[in-house]
Amino acid sequence: MALRDLLVSIDASDAGNARMGLALRLARRHGARVIGDYVTPTVGSYAPPPLTGAGGLLEVVRPPAPADEPAGDVAEIMEQRFSDDLRLNHLEGSWSLSGDDAVQDICRQLRVCDLAILGQVDPDRPLRDQGGFRPEDVIIDSGRPALVVPYIGAGGTLGTRVLIGWDGSREASRALHDALPLIDPAATVTVLTIGSGNGDAGPSADMVVAHLGRHGLAARAEHSPSLDLEVADLILSRASDLAADLIVSGAYGHSRLRESLLGGASRGLFGRMTAPVLMSH
Repeated sequence: MALRDLLVSIDASDAGNARMGLALRLARRHGARVIGDYVTPTVGSYAPPPLTGAGGLLEVVRPPAPADEPAGDVAEIMEQRFSDDLRLNHLEGSWSLSGDDAVQDICRQLRVCDLAILGQVDPDRPLRDQGGFRPEDVIIDSGRPALVVPYIGAGGTLGTRVLIGWDGSREASRALHDALPLIDPAATVTVLTIGSGNGDAGPSADMVVAHLGRHGLAARAEHSPSLDLEVADLILSRASDLAADLIVSGAYGHSRLRESLLGGASRGLFGRMTAPVLMSH
């Protein structure tokens, strides 16, 4: 499976730089078109370190960042750098400048894209300096998957050590299949169930392993008791043990109330993620 259209939310922060670098690498790998969506009027450097290493994403050609950032129109500066990135990496794409309702603007474009690359909210920065929206708002409203990147950045690989949180739900199935283009063919994949396992009538983890095998992916099932801990903490703890570079999870939630759409496990992952999380709703 190949990605053909990517949308990346970028800003002039280090976290925004990392998302842009990751988007370029995925676009190079898949031959995808990139939409750069800019929503944050912040100023900063624009030189994320390259992601390298066996099984990692392709190195991206980038111009060196200037020592002193001009203090002019930041949006124009970012647009020019985005265009330069595409040109230097022989990629196609387009620039988008969101209005006051960033979620609506992003969702409108994302519904004809394969994947969004969004950022985890940094609690130490004002939300307005991070686009003014939360990634869960886009995931819930757009109906499309998102790769949410920690604000502390990502490691040198993506999709080589994968942890899939599985409970047999519709959301988990969506996330599983949306993640397939991101999983390296030689990846080690763990399918983790927690507590009571697969819910009322969902497929078992062993069925997921067999299904992934038919996609050419070697996976193994693993079960963890709940241990009276939050599901998110158990997932993140196991991800740390496995040195996972991709966590796959459904955006759980069953209430019709907007503020309750996201379940506790999803909120926990958004708040404490240490590796990129592919999430679908």
